[in-house]
Amino acid sequence: KGQYETSNGVEYPFGAKRFVDVAITDWFYPHVGYVSFLSMMTGVSDTEFAPNDTATRAMMVTILYRLAGTSDAAGDTSFRDVAPDSWYAKAAAWAEKQGITAGFQDGTFRPDTSITREQFVTMLYSYASKQGYDVSARADMSAFGDSQEISGFAQEAMSWAVAVGLVSGSSNTTIAAKDTAK
Repeated sequence: KGQYETSNGVEYPFGAKRFVDVAITDWFYPHVGYVSFLSMMTGVSDTEFAPNDTATRAMMVTILYRLAGTSDAAGDTSFRDVAPDSWYAKAAAWAEKQGITAGFQDGTFRPDTSITREQFVTMLYSYASKQGYDVSARADMSAFGDSQEISGFAQEAMSWAVAVGLVSGSSNTTIAAKDTAK
């Protein structure tokens, strides 16, 4: 207790899980240590974190579920492609009940699909709102030539995420809302 290791100017607790694919020289090393120590993220195996893989929709709801500190009593989900015994089932049920995700019009959640930037910020926006955080900030999106490609469900969330610095464009003029999040 009270013992921290410093890497790249960031402190994280000793004893954080170490992964063979995360080197101490990686910019994200202390952050991986932090999220693994808090059990927000556990890696893709006991020894690998897969920091360069794209995030899936199941991963995102699981991170938010753990961040919220919810219990395992999340209940069932209406998503027809979420098996009750899947590793993300409780998180998907919780996210649906909280209004963090509504899934797709065909009744699916598509858990193994890579999450897009606009889906990612929409979940974050919904989570922040449900947690009582101020989500009123908005950015002028006109600098992004592709801002008209942001889906209707994500426009407010994307504007908020840019305004508070959670996401930036893939360039000064491209927001790339439909690209996958990493």
